[in-house]
Amino acid sequence: MDIKKERFQSHTFYTLKNNCGLEMTFCNYGASIYSIKYKGHFVTYHEDDYAEFLKSDKYGGKTLGRVAGRIKDGVLKIKNKTYHLERNEKNNTLHGGKRNLSFRHFATTLSENESTMNVVFKYTSLNGECGFPHKVRFIVVYSIKKDENCFSIHYHAMTDGLTPISMAPHIYWRLKGKDVLNHNLMINAGEVTTLNKDLIIVGKEKVRKIYDFRKAKKIGDDIKEVAKDNPRANGYDCGFILNETDKSQIVLKNDGIKLSIKTDMNAAIVFTNCYPSNRKMKEYGKDVIYGGVAIEPQMYAPHLEDKFIDSKHPFDHYISFHLEDY
Repeated sequence: MDIKKERFQSHTFYTLKNNCGLEMTFCNYGASIYSIKYKGHFVTYHEDDYAEFLKSDKYGGKTLGRVAGRIKDGVLKIKNKTYHLERNEKNNTLHGGKRNLSFRHFATTLSENESTMNVVFKYTSLNGECGFPHKVRFIVVYSIKKDENCFSIHYHAMTDGLTPISMAPHIYWRLKGKDVLNHNLMINAGEVTTLNKDLIIVGKEKVRKIYDFRKAKKIGDDIKEVAKDNPRANGYDCGFILNETDKSQIVLKNDGIKLSIKTDMNAAIVFTNCYPSNRKMKEYGKDVIYGGVAIEPQMYAPHLEDKFIDSKHPFDHYISFHLEDY
């Protein structure tokens, strides 16, 4: 197992390289993927260095949770009790609050077997953290194939009581080019989520033309119309309800590089970096609008209570990624 371990400030970065040219750097801060290289070329849109990454309040590469997405007014109701959560996006709770999983320190172990290298991150969230009830033990496992340009993420969460859980990745991809507008995207989804003015999911509908990626098209083809359709989003920031299939549900291609994604979760948020910041990005300099695309497989549920887990029903899901030439 080819591993490079670096301490920076109070955090640890781990770089693992397989036999086929796939190189990934992880960090215990937020159970994160800092960067991914494919045959010597960065395919992630990420901060210029570790210092930029650690000071950023963006979610690039980090694990989202306790609950990915927005919770209206930061209010959680379980049975007859109301919980007031940390609010970190105006009046709402985004991705679990100010100190959500993306900004927590995870314990780390490394392992390998004949076919894979594994990075295992663990974190225990105490009862009341960010306002959520009950203790939750989170496990994030990244597994890299030694002889294939493939990796997977396995999410597992166990709790001692009724509480909502919805974990997701937030990896920004830019396979090649100055932005992602010319990237071809295919999403096997016939429905998309509907949003209110605060970008909170309120339901779903059949895909309209501007959101229809069942036949691959460039991300930039309809993005101006999407921005008009939801000015607050200023681009794609919505969920696609994935069709069940044995094949990859999402495929991203550009300039000879192809990324295929498959998951057992029923949806994926697509976010086209609609709100650039002042952070400095690796190889590209200033953060720019549409500079990367975050593809975030996760569980769609029409109501927050549909995301509840308990001691007998843990959260347990996976995502697989495959990079190749075309």
